[in-house]
Amino acid sequence: ADFDQSVGESELKADPELERHRQLEEAKFKAADANGDGALEGEELASLLFPELHDGVLDIVAKNTIRDKDTDKDGALSIEELYLTGREGPGSDDEQGELSEKEREDFAKLDADHDGKLSLEELRPWESGTYMDVESFKSVFSKADKDGDALLSTDEFVGHHGQFHQHSLWVLGETGMHHEL
Repeated sequence: ADFDQSVGESELKADPELERHRQLEEAKFKAADANGDGALEGEELASLLFPELHDGVLDIVAKNTIRDKDTDKDGALSIEELYLTGREGPGSDDEQGELSEKEREDFAKLDADHDGKLSLEELRPWESGTYMDVESFKSVFSKADKDGDALLSTDEFVGHHGQFHQHSLWVLGETGMHHEL
C-alpha cells in the first residue's frame, strides 16, 4: 500500500483478506440474484442482506464459516473449532480457551448425528439464527408453562404475554443481525 489516502484495485487484490471478503460477497450476490440479471430487486436484496431467507446464500455463509474455522480441514467443525477458533488470546471472551457448559449443550443439540462434528447441514440453524430463536422461545415457553404439561393454558399465556411479545420483538430485531450487516 502506498498510503496516499486512496485504494486502488491492485491494492485491494494485494490484501488476501480483502480479496477473500470480496469473493464471498460476490458469491452471495450471485446466489441472491435469482433472475441472473446482475441487479438485486426486492426479495433478492433481502436474500443478500438476510441469508437465512435464501438457502443458497445461507449455504455460502455456512461454507465460509467452515472454511474459516475448520483447522483440521475435514469439512466439518468440532466444538473447539466452532467456538474457540478466532477467539483465543489476550482480550478474548475466553483467554483460557475453555468451553462453557452452554456452548457444550448448544453444540450437542446442533450435532444431530452425534459424531462430534457439525456438517454444513448441522451448521445451517446456527448460521441462520434459527437455533438461537428456537432455544430462546423454548426458554420463554418453559417459564410460562407453570404446570409443566407442555401446553399453555389461557392463564399461562396471558400471565406471560409480555415476555412472549418481548421475545417476538427481539427475534424480529435480531433476524439477520447475525450476518454482519
